[in-house]
Amino acid sequence: MKALSIRGAYIIDIMKGAKTIEYRTWQTPYRGDLLLVSSSNPHVEYQNPADGKWYGASMRGLFPLGQAMCVIHLTDCEKHGDEYHWLFDNVRFVKPFPVKGKLHLYDVEEEPEYIQSFGDLVRIWASEGLIEDDPETAADLIRINSIEDIISFPGSMD
Repeated sequence: MKALSIRGAYIIDIMKGAKTIEYRTWQTPYRGDLLLVSSSNPHVEYQNPADGKWYGASMRGLFPLGQAMCVIHLTDCEKHGDEYHWLFDNVRFVKPFPVKGKLHLYDVEEEPEYIQSFGDLVRIWASEGLIEDDPETAADLIRINSIEDIISFPGSMD
């Protein structure tokens, strides 16, 4: 299966339906199912739309790193100025498994095992030690709707 590594916090946006476009500086002719893998780098940058300021957040302990996370269906790749908008739909959660990320698209041999709900997925993350083993953290993750919610986690701001 083709795969793409993305910084962890943005995968939450994709998994919750808040993000349906991936912005890249390069295009791809590939269309079809694409495994999204969370980057092993726990740091993300986020621009708050309310104040326009940039913030840093660490996902360590809050989100699985270096893991297969979901499968999307890449439907199109459109040029917009200096960037490409990768359009996708049909997000499906997968049981996490470790993947060594790479630049650009790459192949992953392991077939994903699909999970029905985000809540079930978060419980798997906690039981496998991929996030802090704290029921409150897991409950907060289930309620996350987008990256804006992530930066409000205690200890996530650098």
